[in-house]
Amino acid sequence: MGPRKQATRRSTRSQIKKAEPLVEEEDPVSPAPTTSDGLLQSIGIAQYVFELVDRQASIADWIQWFVLLFVANVIYVLFNDKSKGDSFNVQYLYDSIFTLLCVVCQVAVVFHHLWKKYKVTGQNAPQLPELELIYAVFIPLAISLMRSPRNLVLVAGSVAMVSDLQELVKIGVAVLLEIQLLTSHENSDSLPFVLVLAGPVWHVTVTSLLEYVAPTSFSKSERNILGTLAVALIMFINAQSPVHLQILQKLMVSFSAATAVCYAIYLVYENTDRNWAVLAILQAAFYGIGVHLSIYFLTPVLKENPLLWVQKYVQETESKWFIFQLWLCGLFIVLPSLFIIAPVFPLDVRRKVWHFVLFAALSYPLLVDPQMASLALIGLFGLLLLVELQRVLRIPPFGSFFQQKFTDFLDEKDLKGKVVSSYLFLVLGVALPIWFDPEAPEAIAGLVTVGLGDSFASLLGKRIGANCWPGTKKTVEGSVAFVAATAGGLVLFKLLGQNDFSFNNIICSAMLSAMVEGCTTMNDNLLVPMFTYLCLTVFKYF
Repeated sequence: MGPRKQATRRSTRSQIKKAEPLVEEEDPVSPAPTTSDGLLQSIGIAQYVFELVDRQASIADWIQWFVLLFVANVIYVLFNDKSKGDSFNVQYLYDSIFTLLCVVCQVAVVFHHLWKKYKVTGQNAPQLPELELIYAVFIPLAISLMRSPRNLVLVAGSVAMVSDLQELVKIGVAVLLEIQLLTSHENSDSLPFVLVLAGPVWHVTVTSLLEYVAPTSFSKSERNILGTLAVALIMFINAQSPVHLQILQKLMVSFSAATAVCYAIYLVYENTDRNWAVLAILQAAFYGIGVHLSIYFLTPVLKENPLLWVQKYVQETESKWFIFQLWLCGLFIVLPSLFIIAPVFPLDVRRKVWHFVLFAALSYPLLVDPQMASLALIGLFGLLLLVELQRVLRIPPFGSFFQQKFTDFLDEKDLKGKVVSSYLFLVLGVALPIWFDPEAPEAIAGLVTVGLGDSFASLLGKRIGANCWPGTKKTVEGSVAFVAATAGGLVLFKLLGQNDFSFNNIICSAMLSAMVEGCTTMNDNLLVPMFTYLCLTVFKYF
């Protein structure tokens, strides 16, 4: 009996093609960019990518690319401007470019792997990643480059996690990237390896939890942005950071720990037909652990009991006490009234009224006491998280009540998943520019764009808009209203002494932000404020 004949690559591939699948594929076959599958499999990967771009890219996509490339070019010019002296270290710019190349290479590797698999099986043609992922990479990198270059290494490690590589591979790539960036600076030994590793690991943990808990509530881009923010919350804030940031960090850590500990009790509660005794234990344990840990962590920071500190803080000056009284009136008078009259108005008016309320509640405090406005947003964001947790899990006695009250304000985007992200992103979009630096003129970016620009764009665009941006439901008329409202708000705060932006800065920032708001499919409550913040920061140097 002669030696066994070895199968050649061609014969093996032909057998694979002829073999019938044992199990029907659950995922639908991705559409190819041409009508002939045989022709598609015979062309090269470069031609395939060109056909994909030609088939999928809309005018709105090209507008977004134009805006991002324009801002990136302005940043490049700024860092290479010799007249700025040593204000901008060009090495950080090179680090950012290297990070972008790292992300592009990862995406290319994944795409090439899927392409080779498709050439063999003829199924699941590879597709381009969602365009919004570029925001999850570019905006954190650019803001860190302009505002906090010393944290650029950890930000780079976080944004490098957006690809579809396996989790361990992504962590390895991110760590190698961080080490490479550290070696390009003299202070390469200033960051311990445990922190270099902890950033990507924490990013993967947060994004994986979001995908597991609310798979349809957040897009991939939104999960990655939230993961980067989580890394910043844990790793960028220390004892030398402003008090409001330390308070934010301690509260988030405390109640996150309480949620993790009480999850087991919640499972018991669900498996015992929602027994009232288990419910009592669950509520007592959650709030008991959360409050106790908050007091434990905050007392060394505030040098006294946090509750006493808050009482003294709001009574510290007459302006603080006056603002606090205004907020109490709004809480007990305006808020209930809005829920009562809400059914009378159309859905878009009901939703945008919260934008106007937030603008009215924070405009005066941001002028006279920005630190207090920052602390108030910490409390508001934490309260919304607790309300959403109770609502999603339908935990008595308030879970069903919150669900009933929220129903009148939800649109189709909010109904796509269990978690209502719009209002969380609304507060977060206003808060982030303020949390970065309450005293900075750019702190107003979120309040103006979300409170005025986005609101007028939606209300006027739906009523007088006739020309939609290609591929979206948003109108050009709405974008014009966005520019007018945002620019008007920035000019108003300029006249009140909050900022000293030039009119060129105001107009350019408003127009570019309007283009992003009109063309993107991402949640604009979070994206547009951060993009406007970046534009105002960059253009003030020109």
